[in-house]
Amino acid sequence: MSKVLSYETRITIGDTNVMGNVYWVNFCKMFGVARELFLFALLPKGLKPTDVLSSLGVVIETADVNMKFLQSAFLGDNLVTNITTRNFGQCSVEVCCEIINQDVADPKDSLLAIGSQRLVFIDTSTGKIAKIPEGLKVAALEYEAIAPPTVLQLNLAGRYFGNI
Repeated sequence: MSKVLSYETRITIGDTNVMGNVYWVNFCKMFGVARELFLFALLPKGLKPTDVLSSLGVVIETADVNMKFLQSAFLGDNLVTNITTRNFGQCSVEVCCEIINQDVADPKDSLLAIGSQRLVFIDTSTGKIAKIPEGLKVAALEYEAIAPPTVLQLNLAGRYFGNI
């Protein structure tokens, strides 16, 4: 079993929209916050990702990002964003998330969103794609997980909006 970084959030009025559910962009923000906390978790306590990356002569850039929304969340709901990794290359890795409503009794109905972000490492001196620094890769590999649910699995579970 791989490690998972979990970030808990309680939905407040500022997270919702006029319809009363969580505004879609806030799921992306939860993913972003959890991803940043994940970077901190990869490093020895007290070190900042920006300082470490700078000392290694690299920056991290986003190559692509996606988020699939499956169900809504509402004011007062307690959510957890789980972060894992997959698809390691020499110069890139996918950081994956699943956002779960902890207040839903049936676990099969608790998955709200899944997403991923492909991160690419860039050499600061040349501006060209660089290899993932070995220490970061080793630490991040501890979080490597199997692929998230496929669209077919979500359709079979009746939790995918599809092409409505």
